[in-house]
Amino acid sequence: MKFGCGAVLLVLIQGFEVLAHNRLSSIPNSNVNRTESKSLLHKLQKRDKSCPEGEQYTGTLCCKVCSAGTYAKSDCKEEHGEPECKPCTQGVDYMDRDNVYNQCHICLQCDTVSGQEVLEACTINHNTVCRCKESFFCDQEVAGSAGCTQCKHCEKCDVYAEECTPTKNAVCSNHSPRHGQVWIISVASTFIVCLIICAVVYCLKRSNNTIKYEKSVFIFPDDLNDIDLTPYLSEFAHNMDYRTVLFFIRQVQLPKARIDAAERNHPNDNDEQKTELLYEWYESHGRTGAFQKLIKTLNNKNRRATAEKLIQIVRSHQEQNQA
Repeated sequence: MKFGCGAVLLVLIQGFEVLAHNRLSSIPNSNVNRTESKSLLHKLQKRDKSCPEGEQYTGTLCCKVCSAGTYAKSDCKEEHGEPECKPCTQGVDYMDRDNVYNQCHICLQCDTVSGQEVLEACTINHNTVCRCKESFFCDQEVAGSAGCTQCKHCEKCDVYAEECTPTKNAVCSNHSPRHGQVWIISVASTFIVCLIICAVVYCLKRSNNTIKYEKSVFIFPDDLNDIDLTPYLSEFAHNMDYRTVLFFIRQVQLPKARIDAAERNHPNDNDEQKTELLYEWYESHGRTGAFQKLIKTLNNKNRRATAEKLIQIVRSHQEQNQA
């Protein structure tokens, strides 16, 4: 019976874990620092004119301010007049102070991948408050709030001096295994490393043809040049994860305002956000060379599997139409 190289390596590594009795320390995953992004158009407020309390200078007139939870859709029409105030959209954006801004702040989305979860949902009067999930601790708190802007994995220890808490990482004990345990782990480690080296050498020899294939030059099919992508964009979006779509949109330099608009139009619905972004790009790019641009961009950035999947989708539809 023949086994794939991946299977051989997996069996060896699992054997190592059993022999070592899980005594080897694991390296905690590091969180990716994430900076909250807010897109807000502030009105320029000149300082050469003083307005009464409760009013702000808009550049031409002193206007009364809109209350928290609303924004100024248009300025006042007369001195000391009232602007046209409109409410923010619940769950989409907010305004937490009196203002003359012409747009509300975008609600923060808690990064579940980096260990965050919602503590307080976003309302028209205040932003989302995030906290750390179980097995994570807060590395950077929000000033004056119970929220957290950055969560990190709790450290894994063989012996804990202090357990991990929502606000503090675990502390590992300095207690080390007994001499006999160290000797067993050392022998097991040496044996497994030797087996892994042998398996890697064997796999490299067996996979020479596969390596040549993976390094082969990708050639875009000529018969798919300048096809109309409109019937396929929704299915493309369904087969591309959100990060891949966002990566492509940034590569083709779609304006950030359109990305923000897609997030506002479809809060908490990544499939609809991806579809809208792909349609926005296709409309601005045009049909000529669009599919080739999409495929080559993905392929050049180590997303060949996704590129081939999109080509397969188009081929499948063509075959169904010919049948």
